[in-house]
Order: sequence, then structure tokens, then C-alpha cells
Amino acid sequence: MSQADVDVVLDSFKAFARGGLDAMVPYWDQDIEWRAIEGAPDDVGEIRGVAAMRRYYGEWVEMFDGITNVPKGVRDLGGGIVLSEHHVTGRAKRGGGAMELDYAVIQTVRDGKIVRGREYATVEEALAAAGIRNVDLVRRLVDAWGDVEGALPYVHPEVEWIPMRAKTEGAYHGHEGVLRFVADTEETFETFEPRFELEELPGGRVLAWGSIHVRARGSGVALDVPVGGIFDVREGKVARWEDFGSREGALDAAR
Repeated sequence: MSQADVDVVLDSFKAFARGGLDAMVPYWDQDIEWRAIEGAPDDVGEIRGVAAMRRYYGEWVEMFDGITNVPKGVRDLGGGIVLSEHHVTGRAKRGGGAMELDYAVIQTVRDGKIVRGREYATVEEALAAAGIRNVDLVRRLVDAWGDVEGALPYVHPEVEWIPMRAKTEGAYHGHEGVLRFVADTEETFETFEPRFELEELPGGRVLAWGSIHVRARGSGVALDVPVGGIFDVREGKVARWEDFGSREGALDAAR
């Protein structure tokens, strides 16, 4: 995961919130390319260069009082590609009507500057345009598992997390539940390493099977725990995980 690329995108919008458009400009490459949501009222076609970007963003600033553009989530997609989800609010200077908008952007970062951006109405459209499948999102979550803060951007805020232990301890819910699952796991194991094979299934599901390599605290006993489960992906994030203990069990449940 390239945290540096994520930070460039995050910092650009923090700068906008702190100092307006002038503070945001230094994060853009001089030859930046941008496109609003295709077919949207503000779609003027391909936008090229800092001056054109200033005009594009400047029109929004001129139209609305108190405009905010808050990234709800920023994720690294690899190769300098960053997905950001945005919530925009403001009040029209003419008429005083409130404006509220959600959208997603695929941004390309190179040498610490944003060189390209494409806006989309939904996260799903953005991910599809970037060629990112559900199985790719799950792989990123699994690979980031050792860094829970790096993993959470791939987890839906209302996730339902159902490991095998849920049969006795109950399921985990939301980001808070996932953090509690991690804390419970770290209390028991000094090593917890997922080793999954992944397969895309219809309906936004991903089949995962293999094992979790664990080493118990205190005794130091190591073993490979078999795993077979289903990830459900919604809005570009894992919204549910349930472990059925084997690939066959997971497939039976999926059917």
C-alpha cells in the first residue's frame, strides 16, 4: 500500500478546507488532466492544466457559500491510483438552497502530485472504470490485515463479521466490531496470518479458502486453522464475512 499517494490526495482536500482553492493548487501537477462526471451539469469535457482546474473548482466556489468537500474515505488501488469518496455541501448564493452531493474520484498520483482525475457518480462505477474487481478489493483487505488502520478503508462501516468463534462469542458489527475482533485475536495469538485463495462469485461475493497460520501466546504452539468463507462486497467495501470452516461448506452456503 502506498500511504504516500493516499496522503497527497487527503492533504489536498485538507488544504482546501483550511485555505481554499489557493491552498489546494500546489498539490496539482502543472499538466493535470481532469473530467467531471460524464454528462453532469458541470461536465465541460476534458480539463487540462492548472488554470483550467482553477476555473472548474472556482465556479463551484462562486456558486455556493460555505462549500465543503470532505473525503469520506481514501484508498490506495496500487500503481499510483487512489480512490477517494466525497461528500460536498454548500448553500447557493442565489436563492439560498442547500446543496449536498456524494461522488467518487479515481486519481493518479506521480512524484507527489495529482496528475489525473476522473469523477464518478458512485464508488462502483469508479472501481469498474479502474478495472478493480471485488476479488481485488478482498485481496487488498487480506494483504493489509497486519495493519488494521490500513485494512479498515476496505471494510464497510456497517460490516457484519462472523468468524467461526461467533458460534460461541457472537458476531462482530461495524468498524468498532472489527477492531474488537482484532484486539481479541491479538490477546490470544502472537501470530495471525491469513493464507487465502480467492475466487470471484456472482452477486458481489468472493469465496475465500485456505488457512490462518496462528501461534498461541504463552505456549507458543503454532498451527494452521482451516478456513472457508464468503466475503460480501457492497459499495466497494467488504460488508460481510462469514467463515464456514471449509471451501465446501462455504460453497454450500453460497448456493
